[in-house]
Amino acid sequence: MENNKNIFISIIVPAYNEERYIQDCLKSLLALDYPKEYYEIIVVDNGSSDKTVDLAKELGIHVEIKHGGKVGGVRNHGANVAKGKIFAFIDGDCVAPSNWLCSAVQELKNENIGAVGGVYLLRKNPSWVELGWVLNNQPVTQKTNSLVGGSFIVKADVFNHLGGFDESINAGEDTNLSGSIASFKDVYHLKDCAVIHLGYPNDIVGFMKRQFWHASSYFKSNTGFFTDKVFITCILFLMGIISSILATFTDNEIFSIGIWLLLSPMLFSLNRVLKSKSIVSSLARLHFIILLDYCYFLARTSGLTISLIYDPFKK
Repeated sequence: MENNKNIFISIIVPAYNEERYIQDCLKSLLALDYPKEYYEIIVVDNGSSDKTVDLAKELGIHVEIKHGGKVGGVRNHGANVAKGKIFAFIDGDCVAPSNWLCSAVQELKNENIGAVGGVYLLRKNPSWVELGWVLNNQPVTQKTNSLVGGSFIVKADVFNHLGGFDESINAGEDTNLSGSIASFKDVYHLKDCAVIHLGYPNDIVGFMKRQFWHASSYFKSNTGFFTDKVFITCILFLMGIISSILATFTDNEIFSIGIWLLLSPMLFSLNRVLKSKSIVSSLARLHFIILLDYCYFLARTSGLTISLIYDPFKK
């Protein structure tokens, strides 16, 4: 690729009812240290009923309207009208650092790298739900095969070659696409591409709704079920729930064994703590982490079960 100062970038921001955060997101993009003449910002609104569109236009941002469909289709619509040689996707509830684009483009000059991105960081004064979910709030630079849609920077030719994001699933389209890229190009998390995620759920109800939504497309978006620890834990947890109910109404000791399966989310919690880079502080709030993980698996298991019957988020 040519010198990074001469590469035109298209920043694509999918949005749906993001009036609370959209201007924070867009102001961070307008303040990037990349030359202004070499990038465009496209907000793709998925039929918001609030002031998202008006607030974006107040800042002079080009807005595309894409009614209906899932988030993969919203992102793809932005790519279809984009002019850049690189597509930089960021969600409307995320704030980018000033060097977000410069650092990404510098890495993407390497022909062996197809895409880069960053992890989600906590905002200032996060809730206990956010602290219980994000145990490691430090940006990282490392090779990966899974990028989040809130910071996903990809070469346009690689994106187009793969046909963009999967438009048939509610969630996981970012994981699927980055995995496909990683099959023939390198994919990296970069420290400088980490973004602050303002839209993390800050209460249990919001957290569980989001996890239910993520699980609703699991069977469409995932094929490696039996190598996925979350899927396996969901199945064990479901078996534990069913067995515990049966044990209540029968004398069969086999069913009572299932009660032990209800402990599987606790093992998931311990694994998260041990893998975090802040083990001491994580252990101090272990009781909150365990409670949150039980809510996580209750919502995920419910989403998986319901999705076998119908798509609760189909538009």
